[in-house]
Amino acid sequence: MSTIAGLQDFRQEGPPADIGTFQLPCSVLVFQHTFAGTTYICAVRAGDRGWVLVDIGTVASTVIQAGLAIAGDMFIVKAVYTIDVTLAPANSSITIEGEAVSWGSGLNSGTVLRAGAALAGYIIQATGQFFTLRNVALDGNNVAGVSGARIDAADGTFEHVTAEYCVFGLRSGSINCYIEDCLMEYCTSGLYATNRNLWVVRCIFHANVSYDLRFDGATAVWLINNRAEASGLFCWFESASNDLVSIGNRIYQAAGRAYNFDGNLSYSRIIGDVFDGNAVTVNFLYTAVACAITDVQVAFCTLRGQTGVMFNEVGGKVEKYHNGGYNPVGNVATPYPVAAGNLDDVAAAQAFPTSNVNYTVVGSPKLITIYGGTVTNIQVDGVVTGLTSGAFRLEPKQILKVVWTVQPSSLVYAQ
Repeated sequence: MSTIAGLQDFRQEGPPADIGTFQLPCSVLVFQHTFAGTTYICAVRAGDRGWVLVDIGTVASTVIQAGLAIAGDMFIVKAVYTIDVTLAPANSSITIEGEAVSWGSGLNSGTVLRAGAALAGYIIQATGQFFTLRNVALDGNNVAGVSGARIDAADGTFEHVTAEYCVFGLRSGSINCYIEDCLMEYCTSGLYATNRNLWVVRCIFHANVSYDLRFDGATAVWLINNRAEASGLFCWFESASNDLVSIGNRIYQAAGRAYNFDGNLSYSRIIGDVFDGNAVTVNFLYTAVACAITDVQVAFCTLRGQTGVMFNEVGGKVEKYHNGGYNPVGNVATPYPVAAGNLDDVAAAQAFPTSNVNYTVVGSPKLITIYGGTVTNIQVDGVVTGLTSGAFRLEPKQILKVVWTVQPSSLVYAQ
């Protein structure tokens, strides 16, 4: 084992040029070393006179966990490490960093933490604040019940992390979590989050069985420039949420909906998404019967490649503006309910307004033309216009009332 002992720098001259790999800005270094035909995992820490041995053995989980007990950051040299017991960094301000995994090469390059047959739960579960995982591949290895990485404390970060063949690729339960340039594929669920203040930026989701993103009680969520391909449901909010901002995501060849809202949703925007090449019966957006919508807008999205219903709003209605493949909807046949109700983008019961009842515009803006009959007055948002006929452009949430004695005619054009 003289090579390992040499890492203690008996010469007191610093690391020689031939082991420059170990000149790294970290507190703990983990690497593999083969001696007499046996592969050992080594953890060394930075000392005053060079690297000092922390632990060495053939069980990667034990050695890496020993290194995590040292305050500071850890660098894991590229290799495949079998993890049989969940790695549990508990200290605050820890970064675990590996050597970048090439997405094109799968899990055969870079630093790979691979679930062993005895692992139960997560490969990594961090409970300390300010935890960062960077340039590491998490291979669930199709071991039953195994997930990738979980952050439970505040201010966590995943950067360039690959998670494959897991139940949950990544999971965030922390306040303030940033997930950037990660790949989640062949998992049951790509990302599961229960926290507030979450950023998911430039990630790739591929072939995840049930869903790519699952949120339960998560609020203030930003989804920016992500790509989802050949997965199930893209984004599932299973309980009430607010302050969702989703910008420039591409959902391609999905077997499930792009957005599924089971709980109430408020003060949210979906802008500039591309929904393309998906199953013909798949909805872009779905609201469950118990889902109330408050100030939610979908705008400037490209919706194409399906013949099914883009917006399946069993519950609340979102506002829709300038979405290619949807807007303008065109003339709506029989747009008026018999009693007071919504002027939606789909047919209701009759082609004319019932006298003296309120109709609220929902969905897309409407160009409403009233003509003929004997009309006493037309009101918009409770204001008497002084007109008895004409064309009125109303935005979502605006209210129309027509008072008449002889039924007028009307055209409603959903823009």
